[in-house]
Amino acid sequence: MKYFAEIFENKVINVLVSETDIEGLIEYSVDGSFRANPAVIGGEYDSTNDVFILPKPYNSWVLNSSTFKWESPIGDAPSDGVYRWNEEEDSWLKLS
Repeated sequence: MKYFAEIFENKVINVLVSETDIEGLIEYSVDGSFRANPAVIGGEYDSTNDVFILPKPYNSWVLNSSTFKWESPIGDAPSDGVYRWNEEEDSWLKLS
């Protein structure tokens, strides 16, 4: 199967799956092995870098210009449990 994105003004407006190429649509990989990320509705297509950018998860997060992935302003969550981002305090909140 091949995965394609329909783009309008650099925004992903539709995603399709097909066994054959679809003219006028941009192919992507679901694992991000090419075009950096999978296409998702509401995401962006950066034609300069030929990559898809996922929607920004939090206002404080920044886009890594090498990987085209969003990163917290303080780095990855600790690995000693389950965490979620606390936007109000710019910190990782341990859940368990």
